[in-house]
Amino acid sequence: PSAPTASADLLGYRADLAKVSAVSGPLSAPSNYRVLERTLDRAVSKGYLPQGDVAEVRRRILDMARQHRFVPDDFARVALIESDGLNPRATNGNCHGIIQFCDGPDRGAASVGYGRDPKAILGKSVVEQLDLVDRYFEDTGLKQYKPASLEALYLTVLYPAARDERQMHKPLPIPGRQASVLHVGGHQANPITLASLRKGLIENAQLRLNQFALDQSKLAFANERKPSGQPEIAASEQDDAAVVPVGLHSTRAFLSQRSAM
Repeated sequence: PSAPTASADLLGYRADLAKVSAVSGPLSAPSNYRVLERTLDRAVSKGYLPQGDVAEVRRRILDMARQHRFVPDDFARVALIESDGLNPRATNGNCHGIIQFCDGPDRGAASVGYGRDPKAILGKSVVEQLDLVDRYFEDTGLKQYKPASLEALYLTVLYPAARDERQMHKPLPIPGRQASVLHVGGHQANPITLASLRKGLIENAQLRLNQFALDQSKLAFANERKPSGQPEIAASEQDDAAVVPVGLHSTRAFLSQRSAM
């Protein structure tokens, strides 16, 4: 069967948002959130997440989704653009970890107790960093959105002051250039809008996860064709992206600039 299109993901988004309050079942068992589950599989394959931590990471993400009222798949989409999908060592030199906590007074790292040594976040596991994410979401009042859209969730990470914008096609006051996929038309010379954020986050996740599925299929085929007695080819032998990526964004929100709540 053909891969789902980004437009199909967009059409199904409202249904996902409507289900946010119904996150249920054993939190450590595989969930029905396909983007989250594929992101967890990909993180294990890339070495970002030990297999033994998957159940706990899933449990914490689903628990945060309940507490802060967001779609678990949306958190996976945010992680895929911020840290290549839960890479705890992702950094651009100024912002660090799975959602890119940034240096500076009143910024992300400071809000979770790492203002003096932001790079120490890089020494923490995904499980430990999720505790920091939970604190950050609490500090920024994410749960007030009841539930949070994909755009509100991402802007909580990127630039909280823009979260109260309601016009989908109005340029957002986000300083600097971000990943091109987030800009209107995919061009950094264009502004970022709520609509371009949603489209870019969904398309970025689809691209990375579809590529992961293709790579896994190629790996399985290569192992089927290898001569008898030779060791299986490991994913890391085929995937140069296992190298620690840098953060995608040059700016991050100052918490002091966020909108009044």
